Amino acid sequence: MDLLREEGVALLDSFVDPVVINHPVGHSIPKLDEKSMEVVLSFIEMIQKMPSEEQQ
Repeated sequence: MDLLREEGVALLDSFVDPVVINHPVGHSIPKLDEKSMEVVLSFIEMIQKMPSEEQQ
């Protein structure tokens, strides 16, 4: 049981195009399968490409 899930889901409306990764372990980071790892890496790469506040 993930005690923080409900609050986390409620936050989704606060973000533009949120990325959600669901897994059965709850609010800890489990060992990811290949497909889930691709999603996480894609998200990290997207964040890295975003301009920082210093560049704006």
